[in-house]
Amino acid sequence: MADSVDNFKDKLVSGDIKGMANMLHEGWLSKKSLGDNVSNDLIDRLYQTCISAGAWGGKILGAGGGGCMFLLASPDNHQNIREKMYQIAKENSLENFKEIPIKFTQSGADVLFNSKFN
Repeated sequence: MADSVDNFKDKLVSGDIKGMANMLHEGWLSKKSLGDNVSNDLIDRLYQTCISAGAWGGKILGAGGGGCMFLLASPDNHQNIREKMYQIAKENSLENFKEIPIKFTQSGADVLFNSKFN
């Protein structure tokens, strides 16, 4: 696992976003294989739909029960992915479903979600 951290860092520093996404995807598949309680049908459907819509990879963030799905994709595919996710969210009465756009900055993580996107 420690080797994967260095590998991911190298991909981040070199700007290899697709390589990072592939690592996240492989990590998610590996984590799901650990047990039946790692995911559920809705999460699996959301994730697979996003991959089919053009996402390169991603993972689930948070401790469960209201976490986030982090995805990496070409900007050309963002709208298609967004539409597919919102469709599934609507079909499953996920009223609090929100997109949280991100961007890379020199200052590190900035907290914008609660102040800017509500």
